[in-house]
Amino acid sequence: MQENTIYADWLKLCIPLGLLSCGVLLVAGIGLLCLKPWARVLSVGYAIYAILFGILSTAINFIFLIQPMLKSANGQQTPAAIGGMIGGSIGGCFGLIYPIALLVFMLRPNVVAAFHPAQTDGK
Repeated sequence: MQENTIYADWLKLCIPLGLLSCGVLLVAGIGLLCLKPWARVLSVGYAIYAILFGILSTAINFIFLIQPMLKSANGQQTPAAIGGMIGGSIGGCFGLIYPIALLVFMLRPNVVAAFHPAQTDGK
């Protein structure tokens, strides 16, 4: 990891993006509690971002971390390294559960209707 500047730069980018996404989640959560329409849109946007970012992170970890580790082992991978790679991949998949569930939930018709109540024309 220390020898690959691209991977180090990626990790440096992930920290502020993670902090920003936590702030977005906090604001969206407060808005959802108040049934604000913008909060549902923000939640859908976050879910799409998190899914894409999770897939990209998994790909970058594979390209810049796992592949070089396998090449440097010269066919003599230790069980701990293999376990770490498998665990990291499974962990990445588990990280996608929340954004996928959030996206599915926020796009349900009854949830959409709750954030856009029927307009009354004042009669």
